[in-house]
Amino acid sequence: MNQIKPTIYLKEPIHEEAVNYLNEHAVVVDDFNNTAIQGIVTRGEIVDKPLMLRLPNLKVIGKHGVGYDNIDIQSAHELGICVVFTPGCNTEAVAELAVTHILSVYRRIIPAYDEVRSGKNEEIAPAHFIGREVYGKTVGLVGIGRIGRRIGDILRSAFKVTLIGYDPFVSDETFDQLGIYRCTDLLAMCSVSDIVNISIPFSKDTENLINADVLASFKKDAILVNSSRGNIVNEKDLYDALRSHRLYGAGMDVFAEEPIPGDNPLLLLPNFVATPHIGASTDEAMLKMGMTVVQDVLRVVNGASAMFPVK
Repeated sequence: MNQIKPTIYLKEPIHEEAVNYLNEHAVVVDDFNNTAIQGIVTRGEIVDKPLMLRLPNLKVIGKHGVGYDNIDIQSAHELGICVVFTPGCNTEAVAELAVTHILSVYRRIIPAYDEVRSGKNEEIAPAHFIGREVYGKTVGLVGIGRIGRRIGDILRSAFKVTLIGYDPFVSDETFDQLGIYRCTDLLAMCSVSDIVNISIPFSKDTENLINADVLASFKKDAILVNSSRGNIVNEKDLYDALRSHRLYGAGMDVFAEEPIPGDNPLLLLPNFVATPHIGASTDEAMLKMGMTVVQDVLRVVNGASAMFPVK
């Protein structure tokens, strides 16, 4: 006798192999009007309490990624709905993009390319594109979870940087094991860093964490990179700091409003690099995240324990 397949919601694009796997083991729908839905796979779609209440058979919500601020976790737990995510699957992809942003800002890659492409370049090695080297700099890591640590590893191995870090949730012992000097004060860390990288989750405690006061503590000609969540950095304050050349530059993959509007004033600045939330967008990461989330969602709807639950 054939087992009845569970009904799983999926609308956003995920890796083809994960889609194929899900289609083999479930009935896949892209309409929330189907009350038979037992599982949801989401990347950025909002999953709030009203939606959960509309789906009486919902057992599990799977987040394709590590940041799950688009899901009402508290309501899910109150309703007995399991939430799973994909920790570690996108670490390398996001870390490599953050390093790319650092190099792009320091070497003025975007404005140099724009000048060449527009036909306005009239000399080799123009003086206005003199950049800076990463080698030997001091890097301040705001957050030393998986991604922050990997960024630090790449920079230390390749560029012999000094690593310092701010993370109230990590023990002194872990800082020592990682060889990262601990700063217990964010402003103090920023005041001695040439490069400040943000790799922390978004929450009410981290909203606008990087604001005018924090930016004022930065070394002159420091740079900021953020590939975690947009609302952690106050974009108006960052614009003011960049426009006044208080900072050398900044690179961000995430924004308060996404997709980022074309009239965002940061996009007018030559010392700013933007990408459209592509940190995890590599084939390798998409495959790992896709397979991890669909397998865990199916595991839960079939009565087994989740491998990667959000607690």
